[in-house]
Amino acid sequence: MEKIKVETIKEDAVVEIQIGTQFLVDLQKVLMLLSFLEPIDRLKPLLEKAEKNPEDLDEWEKAVYTMLILITTIEEKAKESGFVEEQELEASEANILPTEEEILEALKPQQ
Repeated sequence: MEKIKVETIKEDAVVEIQIGTQFLVDLQKVLMLLSFLEPIDRLKPLLEKAEKNPEDLDEWEKAVYTMLILITTIEEKAKESGFVEEQELEASEANILPTEEEILEALKPQQ
């Protein structure tokens, strides 16, 4: 069988990147889209299941859990770096979760 060379990231590598706020918002939209694919009752036990035995997660659960870890890590780093600020918003403005239509629109390829 013919062998080919491919570049891969070393297993023990820790890659540092800078992430802008808009990219974080896009990741949050992806997470919301993933959450719309399954019934909401599947989300509730996900963290407990992942902490007990991550090997038992199905593909959808792994995708959601991966996004949760990524988003949480970015938010924690932002807080550690002093990039988080508290704002006072009207209650109607505080609902920052996008609708399913907004998520689907945001994920459409740009022309």
